[in-house]
Amino acid sequence: METITRRNFLGAATGAATLGLAGASGIIPIVRAEAKEASAKADAKGMTGAQVPEAPEMPTDTTLAYPGDASTALLPDGRLDPVRLATTDLTNEQIDAMLAAETPVAEDYTTASGKVVPAVYVAMRNRLNRIGVGFGSQVVDPDTAFEILQTIEPDEQEAQAYLEIPLYGWFSAADFAATSGRPLEECADYCEGMADKSLIIATTRAGVRYFATMAPLWGVWEMNMDKFTKDWCSTFNQALGADFAMGAVNSVRPVCAIVPCSEDVVEGEMAPYTNWKDTVNNAERFALSPCQCRLERDLLGTAVCTPEQHPRKTCISVGEAAEYFIDRGIGEEITKQEAFDEIQSHVDKGMVVEQLWSKKSEVICGCHGDCCKLLSTYVALNGEGNMMQNISAYNLVLDKDKCIKCGACVDRCTMFAVTMGDDGYPQMDKKCIRCGQCALVCPAGARKLVAKPTEELLELPDDMIDDYQQLGRIRMATGYVHDFDGTSAK
Repeated sequence: METITRRNFLGAATGAATLGLAGASGIIPIVRAEAKEASAKADAKGMTGAQVPEAPEMPTDTTLAYPGDASTALLPDGRLDPVRLATTDLTNEQIDAMLAAETPVAEDYTTASGKVVPAVYVAMRNRLNRIGVGFGSQVVDPDTAFEILQTIEPDEQEAQAYLEIPLYGWFSAADFAATSGRPLEECADYCEGMADKSLIIATTRAGVRYFATMAPLWGVWEMNMDKFTKDWCSTFNQALGADFAMGAVNSVRPVCAIVPCSEDVVEGEMAPYTNWKDTVNNAERFALSPCQCRLERDLLGTAVCTPEQHPRKTCISVGEAAEYFIDRGIGEEITKQEAFDEIQSHVDKGMVVEQLWSKKSEVICGCHGDCCKLLSTYVALNGEGNMMQNISAYNLVLDKDKCIKCGACVDRCTMFAVTMGDDGYPQMDKKCIRCGQCALVCPAGARKLVAKPTEELLELPDDMIDDYQQLGRIRMATGYVHDFDGTSAK
């Protein structure tokens, strides 16, 4: 059996403390390296199939360490990894069994206000909470907790079909037909219908259509931006559970990674998959879309920057993601050169280059700590929580012998993380995400990014769909996946 290890267990996501977050970030667990040892321990405890230990208690702050054997949960720098503490004795197979054991929902749910929620939508929300960063388990307001699913408008038959498609990974209509027993043509129709509503993503490979479930964030939210209104955005945010932010903050490795704004700010070799120019060069199709964060803030009246300061169209999808954006009408096709020019313009405006944490890096966006919901959450949390541990594959180095104490880095920092110390030298706090913007404007070349040692770099998933499963495992193993059974949040 395969254990959850540092290199096969990738996570994502962060959440806004109140209204939610259209983005994801986190860090990853380091657990047993030997499957045989973990399996033996599980067998000794009588764990078979879906029989697993009780989920750990929900943490109440982002720095809380879970109970466990601390000697097996040390990170290379000596810190404790709470996710490792929680999952040491669980294999991927056992966690997958937990994820598959969804609570049956047989009856409609009636809220205190008298609103009737069909059982299939309750079950659908439970399933979505198992994908990626999920929806959050602690339902705050049942009146709104399920409303967003009905707003996306799958009818009850389509919602039931959604419950029968594979939970993780790419699948064809033929795969769906084989597992559900439904006719092939019916399965194809349901898949295309769900893809049209951005409940699942679709792509074409060698003439065959493939589909995959999407997480609420990054995924369903972003792919439905054509539905964005003030009410729609508010409804989606209110549908997120009370523990959504905590589950995301304690996820251990980010779906969205910060990469250097330029090769010029890196000293030595660049870390793998962190050069945005390589991401563009390796793709053939591109789409430019609005930034969902700024679009939402404009609609809600909470924007703190102007379009001149931070453009509203900054999200560039590549490859199959671009194909889907274009097909859905939520992205305009652009050329490779236009993609280069667009990203460079973001860098020139002092914005962070952020891309999905996968080998394909399906989306690259220009972000800033004052308008990106992901980055502004980091700012609000002052860089605390496990999500910051691997936000970048780099360390930021200051050469005091070169520094002229001019303060240019303070003015440029997108995260408000640099201040001038009592000694006159700039100092960064925990909010620093190593984007390289401060190094880009340093007139003395005193600041540089240096790639972390290879042993500290974590293996990336192949694509965001692979990442969804690994993050779901992290959240399940650490107690953040609980079903709503039609009466209460369990």
